[in-house]
Amino acid sequence: MTIHQRPVAPADAVRLDATLAAVAVPTIRLTAADASKPLGAHLDEVSEEERQAAIERSRRLPEPSAVRAAWHALPATVRDRIGEAALLHAFYFIVANTEGREVVLKAANRCEAVASAGLTESMVLAEAALPELFGTAEAEAPWARGEVASVLPVPVAVPGGLPSLDTIATAWDHLPRAAQREVGTLASAFVLYSRVADDMGYPLADRWFGNGIISRAESEEERVRPLLEDAAARSLPGLFGTSEDRPAWAQTTLTTGREG
Repeated sequence: MTIHQRPVAPADAVRLDATLAAVAVPTIRLTAADASKPLGAHLDEVSEEERQAAIERSRRLPEPSAVRAAWHALPATVRDRIGEAALLHAFYFIVANTEGREVVLKAANRCEAVASAGLTESMVLAEAALPELFGTAEAEAPWARGEVASVLPVPVAVPGGLPSLDTIATAWDHLPRAAQREVGTLASAFVLYSRVADDMGYPLADRWFGNGIISRAESEEERVRPLLEDAAARSLPGLFGTSEDRPAWAQTTLTTGREG
C-alpha cells in the first residue's frame, strides 16, 4: 500500500536545477547484530517471518545515488512539479520553525498549512512517478522484493526496426538537464553552421552571407559534428548503443553488428 493515494491538482511548473551536486548521505549498512535490535515500535509484535522480511528489505535499501538516478531519469516536467512541491514545503517549514525569526498568528498558520500541503503533494507525485522506487498499492517495489529495478527507459523497436520520433523524444525527456543542454546546444550550433555553409551552393547574387563567413561556418560545422555525435551517443546509449554493443532496439532487427 502506498503512503498517499489521493489525486493532486496540477501545479504551475517552476524550473529547478536538478543537476547541482547532491549533499552526501551516509550509507546504511547492516550487520548480523542488527537482526536482534528493535526495528521500530510498529514491528514489536509482528511475527518472526515479518521481522526477517523487514531486515532483508532494510539490507536492500537503494543507495542515495540510485534514488538520484531515478530522479534524473524523470521527464523535466515531472521533476519540476515534484521540485516545486518540495520547495514549498522546505521554504514555509523553515520560515515557521526557525528559532528567533518566527512569524505569528495567521502567517504562522498559513506557513504550516502550505508546508504540510507541499510535503504531501511532493510525496504523492513522487510515488506516482517512480513506482520502481516506491512500489504500488498492489506490489512492493522491485528493490524490496530483491529484484533489480531499471530506472532508465529502454527505447523499443518500431515497425521497420528504427526508433520513432516519439521514442527518441521519450529518451530525451529522461535525460538530466545538463545533458539536454549539452546535446541541444551542439545540435543547434551544428544546424546553424550547416545552414550558413550551404549558402555556398547558391548563385552569388542569391547568397545571404559572404565568403569569409561561409568558410568559417564550414570549419565550425566540421569541428562541431564529432562533438555532437559523441555527446548524443554518450548521453543516450539506449538509442546509440556503445562501442561494445549494439543498442537494444537493434537486437530485434535483421541487421548485423559493425565489424572491426
